[in-house]
Amino acid sequence: MTTLKIGHGNIVIAHRVLTIEEAATETVRRIMRKEQDENRLVDGTAGHKTRSLIFMNSGHVVASAIRKKTLIRRLKEKRSGKNKDGNHVDSE
Repeated sequence: MTTLKIGHGNIVIAHRVLTIEEAATETVRRIMRKEQDENRLVDGTAGHKTRSLIFMNSGHVVASAIRKKTLIRRLKEKRSGKNKDGNHVDSE
């Protein structure tokens, strides 16, 4: 099972990630509030500012303090098996 580090010691299962969005837009903030009201928001920020939302295939939304660009790079590295330097990435 391959995991994706989302910051502050938190992880998600990489193959369950549907999409990652920036949390800066009002539309995404509104979605975040709705998911929180419906108990589907998982806070992975450890008290830090929410920078991105990770939408999972389970219907849950995970808040992360890591930027969308960084999370997407990490996810691509996991899926391709190589990091940005071209070195093999170990599965966790």
